[in-house]
Amino acid sequence: MANTPTDLQILNLIFEHHFQDYLRSPHNDPVRQHKNYVPVDVDYIANILGLDQVLLVSRLMDHLDKKYRYQVEENSYVFLFSTAFGRGSDQDRHVVNFPYLSSIVAGMRDEDRKYRIATGMAGVSLAISVISFLISVMAR
Repeated sequence: MANTPTDLQILNLIFEHHFQDYLRSPHNDPVRQHKNYVPVDVDYIANILGLDQVLLVSRLMDHLDKKYRYQVEENSYVFLFSTAFGRGSDQDRHVVNFPYLSSIVAGMRDEDRKYRIATGMAGVSLAISVISFLISVMAR
């Protein structure tokens, strides 16, 4: 059975891989039309995660974008992922709203850290309880 990457693993890899792309000015890039939207290298991300490209795009567009999309006013939405954004024949097939991605990744990393700390503390508490129990049983 193949391991399926978590949402955090997918978004974190996109963030790390494309951070320098975001910093580059769109005025010097023939494809990018807007600084906030960065093309996603689907081939690279899918390869690193060991996923099929179609499955990755489906996760990005059908799950993650719908999960994080929000409405700002009637018929106006902020999307995490979008398609066909760019100039002429150099259109990007898939782009990410990078500042929004950054916020989402920061929140997910914080939640993951809290979860790991709580789980670690529970493990230590369990170990202390088991050791205390064994000491009390052996003392009799």
